[in-house]
Amino acid sequence: MHRFRIVTFATFLSLYSFSQNDVDAIRFSRSSAGVGGSARFIAMGGAFGAIGADPSCAAYNPGGLGLIRKGEISFSASLRLTDNSGSIYNSSTSSASVMPAFNNFSFAYAWKSSSDPESRNVIAFTNTQLQNYNSSVTMTGYTNSSSIAKDMLNLANQSGGNLNPSYEGLGYQTYLLDQNGANQFVSLLDTKRTVLQTRTLATSGRVNDLNFSYAYSYKDKFYLGASLGVPRVEYTSTTTHSESDTKDSMRVSVDLAHNTYSTTFVDGLPFLNDSAYADKGGFNSLTYTEYFKTTGSGINLKLGGVFRVNDNVRLGFYYHTPTRYSLTD
Repeated sequence: MHRFRIVTFATFLSLYSFSQNDVDAIRFSRSSAGVGGSARFIAMGGAFGAIGADPSCAAYNPGGLGLIRKGEISFSASLRLTDNSGSIYNSSTSSASVMPAFNNFSFAYAWKSSSDPESRNVIAFTNTQLQNYNSSVTMTGYTNSSSIAKDMLNLANQSGGNLNPSYEGLGYQTYLLDQNGANQFVSLLDTKRTVLQTRTLATSGRVNDLNFSYAYSYKDKFYLGASLGVPRVEYTSTTTHSESDTKDSMRVSVDLAHNTYSTTFVDGLPFLNDSAYADKGGFNSLTYTEYFKTTGSGINLKLGGVFRVNDNVRLGFYYHTPTRYSLTD
């Protein structure tokens, strides 16, 4: 009996539970090319697993901090070039942009061990950008088969009258949809007419990884280090979908004698006989915008070491724990 209650409770709880999907997991778990460290680090393609002597190692192999002999403060930035293209209905659109990007800020300080002058202690604070989301892509083209109004109409008739207030409910409130005498939803614009569709997806934000690190150099032979990482997430996505009747094929007008004329007709709505639709039955354009934002932070631990075999050979090893995030959408 208790097992049945637990299963029943878990089933109802799942109806009100929300979680990440695969796109969210990929977005916050990988690093971008071109960001993620100092200028020296980026110039080497991030190949610092065993090289060390750069504060950027704090975010990758903190053992490499042990090769720092005195200390340094550094700041690195860059120009981020993007060239995006979108294609829809056999029509392609491209857009290019150049934006500044913050890569890294680092502070490191080293001092000799009091018990062993041939050994050193190193502390470091670094802020490394692991991901940059600034991008924009636009697609545009003519269609006569996939209007957003048609999608809203289909969902409205499947909803049983419970319209989604963030989608087809908006269409109903703005006279894209209405109900006829049979309580069926109909579109106030001709979903078979050709419209110009444009969709723009603009994203912005970043993942900056704060690291508080300590490393120890033993006789310039063995270097061990650890970093407490606190990645901070900010991601914003704005999707703008617009449709316009550039051919002026869905016009409704009224003359001085209050006669209604229409260039369109939708089954179920007497545009020509009901003046109530005179200023609602025509269509010029619509815009639907989706705005999504995620903010939050996480925590992880990085351990690493470097072994200097000789002046020409070094071996590096490191381990990163999974990052535990707390995110708000």
